Amino acid sequence: MLFKILLLLQQKVLESEFTPLLKLKNISAGASVFVKLESAHPSGSVKERPALNMIARALERGDLISGGTIVEASSGNTGIGLAFAGKKLGLKTIIVLPASAPPDRKQILDIIGTEVILTPAEEGMDGAIRRAREISANIAGAWSSEQFSNPDNPEAHYLSTGPEIYTQLAGRVDVLVAGVGTGGTFSGTTRFLKTKNPHLKAFAMEPAQTFVLRGGKASPHRIAGISPGFVPANFQPSLCDGIIAVEETEAIATTNLLSETEGLQVNISSAANVAAALQLATRKEFSGRNIVTFVCDEANIDERIRKIQQFYEK
Repeated sequence: MLFKILLLLQQKVLESEFTPLLKLKNISAGASVFVKLESAHPSGSVKERPALNMIARALERGDLISGGTIVEASSGNTGIGLAFAGKKLGLKTIIVLPASAPPDRKQILDIIGTEVILTPAEEGMDGAIRRAREISANIAGAWSSEQFSNPDNPEAHYLSTGPEIYTQLAGRVDVLVAGVGTGGTFSGTTRFLKTKNPHLKAFAMEPAQTFVLRGGKASPHRIAGISPGFVPANFQPSLCDGIIAVEETEAIATTNLLSETEGLQVNISSAANVAAALQLATRKEFSGRNIVTFVCDEANIDERIRKIQQFYEK
C-alpha cells in the first residue's frame, strides 16, 4: 500500500512537476505579485499535497491499514484530496461536510464515489468534527487525518510547496500571504521559506467579518474554505508577521478583477488571497519586492471534474 502511495506521488511529479507560479502582470500595485496555481494538481486543489502525505505517514506508522476506512470532517478540499487518493488506493472514504460548504464540493465527492454526511450549517466545522469523531468511534479500522492538528499536514508543504516556490523564484521570496483554514499551507510553507530567508515576512489572511486570528470572536462569513471559527493547532503564530483582513466585497471584486485583467478564473478564497497580496503590495516597505500567494483550487467545476475523471482512467 505504501508503495502505491509513493507511486502516486511520483506519477504526479513526473507528469506536472511543480505547480505553476504565475506573475500577475497588470495589477501588482508596485510590487511583483505571484500566484502559486495549486489548481493544477490532478484533484484540482492545494489539499492534494497534505492528503497524500497524511495517508502515506499513517500507512507508514500502521495507523491506517489496508482495507481501512478514512473518516474526515472537511469543508471540501481536504475531503476531496483524501477521497481522491483513497479511491486510487482502494480505501473507503467517508466525508462529513457542513451543509454550508459550496455545492460543488459535494458534487465532486459524489462523482468520486465517496460517502458524504452533511451536518447543520449553523454548527460549522466544529459540528462536522464532532460528527466525524462519533462515526470513527463506531467503525473498526477507521482513521481520521485530524487535519487541523496533524503535523503531517504542514509537513507536506514544508517538503514540497516551500521548496517549489523557493526554486521557482531562485530564492528571491520576500513576502508570503495565505488564508488559514487548517493552517497547514501557511505554516509548512512559511517554515521552509524562513529557514532559507529569516527576513521573509509572512502574513495570514482572514475575512474581515471574523476576528479569530486577531484575538477576537468568530463570526459567520462567506469566504468558503478558510477561517473555520477557531485557531487550528497547525497554525503557528510564531511564524506570522501580521494578519491581513479582507472584506467579502473586496474578495468578490478581486474575483472579477483577476478575470478581466489577468484572464484567471478563481474562487472567492483564492481571490481573497490575492486581495491580501495587493494590500501588501501598496506598502512602501514592499515596493519592488516579490510577494507570493495561492490560487487554492480549480474554479471551473467542469474542468475539475474532467481532470479527476481523466486521472482515474490512467
